Amino acid sequence: MKSFFYIHKFLKLPGTEKSVLIKGLLISFLFYFIIKLFPLKLYIHLLKTKSSSYHTIKSDFDNYQKLITKSISRLEKIIPWQMTCLNKVITARYLYRNFDVDSEIILSVFENSFGKRCAHASLIVEGTFEYLSLTQSMKTIHLLKVA
Repeated sequence: MKSFFYIHKFLKLPGTEKSVLIKGLLISFLFYFIIKLFPLKLYIHLLKTKSSSYHTIKSDFDNYQKLITKSISRLEKIIPWQMTCLNKVITARYLYRNFDVDSEIILSVFENSFGKRCAHASLIVEGTFEYLSLTQSMKTIHLLKVA
């Protein structure tokens, strides 16, 4: 019964939102397996994209940002696997590239207050952080930017 509800909601979405949601689902599915099966050094070249030749108009960027954020939020609710920060960031990056918006992936290793090392992926889009959920008390140990 719940799946019928999701299908009904999906069919009522505008065409652009359907397209972004389907692309996001496919990208997330693909990279879920790539992340699980291969070390980062083997697929890091897939994360690099060519920068766009022009800048996005602010109003267009705001619309894209809302659309992509909403799509990733919807994906988290319907997919059977857990979207890690890396999976979210990769999915968002490819969706932004679909709209010719430049982004940069930040892969970090932090040390928390207990001395435990934690990895996190963040996305910088048009100079602002997306999908960043770290506390200020974490000390950066290593930072890798993927442009």
